[in-house]
Amino acid sequence: MSARLRGVRMPPWAAPLLLGVACLLIYNANFRTIGADDTLPAR
Repeated sequence: MSARLRGVRMPPWAAPLLLGVACLLIYNANFRTIGADDTLPAR
């Protein structure tokens, strides 16, 4: 398979973009937001 991909080059912006999208997906994986009432200190 690597022989087929040898001539294919990614643009220089593609790797950082894919990494950023992957980080965003992992960061938002739980789909929950922190509410405004979550700012009280623990007692």
